[in-house]
Amino acid sequence: MNVMLKILVIKSSMLSKFHLSSSYETIIVLPAVDMTLASNANEIMKRRTKQDGLLLVVEDDIRLGFIMVSNMVYLKTVSRYFCYVAQNSYSGEFWLDYGLETIKKAKC
Repeated sequence: MNVMLKILVIKSSMLSKFHLSSSYETIIVLPAVDMTLASNANEIMKRRTKQDGLLLVVEDDIRLGFIMVSNMVYLKTVSRYFCYVAQNSYSGEFWLDYGLETIKKAKC
């Protein structure tokens, strides 16, 4: 089985109509106003994990703000694990793997 982090890019102006047709155990939201930074960050995140899940990049075209975008995505998705990252996040190797392992050990 080929495990991988999938990337989906949407605009914040489309969040009211947003619906996922698939479920994911892990969803990461990346609100962004600078899509160049966001693109660099999401490619690094994808390469540096062996976990599957969805990395949802939300271009904040109507300037809702980081927290509002994150909260709106949270309310429209279902997952066991949900997190958010900044557009200038440059993750280390196995960033998601270690994070999920820590959460699972803590039995959260």
